[in-house]
Amino acid sequence: MVYTSKVTSSVEENFDILGSAPSSIVCPNFNTALESTLFIGSVCEEAYADLMESIGVEELHIYESTGSEVLYEDAEGKETKDGANLKEKIKGFFQKAWEAIKSVFEKVIAWFQGKIHSQKALGKIAFAWNKKKDQIKDDKTFGKAKYLIGSKLGNNIASGIFKKTAGEMRDKVLKASRMIIDNPELDVMEAMQKAGVNVDNAKNFKAFYTEKFGIPKEATAVTKKWVDENIKMLASIVVYGVSTKEIKEMYKDTKNYINATAKEAMADAAKKDVKAVIKAASKTLPVLGACNNALLDIMRARYIEANNILTSVAVACKLTKAAKEDKKEEKEEATGESAMIAAIESAFDF
Repeated sequence: MVYTSKVTSSVEENFDILGSAPSSIVCPNFNTALESTLFIGSVCEEAYADLMESIGVEELHIYESTGSEVLYEDAEGKETKDGANLKEKIKGFFQKAWEAIKSVFEKVIAWFQGKIHSQKALGKIAFAWNKKKDQIKDDKTFGKAKYLIGSKLGNNIASGIFKKTAGEMRDKVLKASRMIIDNPELDVMEAMQKAGVNVDNAKNFKAFYTEKFGIPKEATAVTKKWVDENIKMLASIVVYGVSTKEIKEMYKDTKNYINATAKEAMADAAKKDVKAVIKAASKTLPVLGACNNALLDIMRARYIEANNILTSVAVACKLTKAAKEDKKEEKEEATGESAMIAAIESAFDF
């Protein structure tokens, strides 16, 4: 084989290496943000090792010394399959890292979409509460909650706070990445702390956000008064699945970030240590995944609490009977209520 080289001076403007197809990596059924983070980290580490091995010492030396990409050619001067240029190999690294991060998003989005219930069920639940609430004792409680009650998150699930928080953290991750490019031996969490994030381990991001959002350590009893004030919010979470929209926006923003990072890495590769550029990405992308996973975990916890509360509401309405109705009205109501309860129970059958 003979070596030739090709100088790279720029990266294409319309840059999207990640595509829109479903992830080729199947994310296991994780129960915690930490497990998802470890999965992303292992994929990124493997992708980095594969990239370094595929590039080879000599290819790196030539590229870093001259700013030229090394192409392998056969005797006829045609590029061989093994001679994919360095930019393509860098693309491959980011594509694999994104596949892991995307697979977690897809798993969570599928979970939420599987929980969304029909508008008919919402109408039945609201109808039941408004009609029966005066017959429910004032000291009645509907389970406990901490992600919905007593936190700085507030009760407006569609406020965009998770998307905003994720965006702020991406800025911190970018700062940390640039520090590591300049100092490849810098520990990623030390870089994150220098970027303004007081977290010493990626597994602690959920605790970090729990404190940031003022989420109490102990759950609080859900009162009748609170339910009455928030019945529409509860129904919007459970029935309309408004969380899914915000998750999809986080997904899109994360994809744009990785695309931009890949573009910058490919543009900088001719000027800086290629290993440092990719090593920085291999360290910080799992941290970015950890940030997202912690937020997704909290969003899921809020959904579960809303679902449990609304299920308790449905049960309370089902068991409460009108005290003063004539027989005809009671018979008509019983017929309508049976249909209503059947719809409610069907809606919560998972």
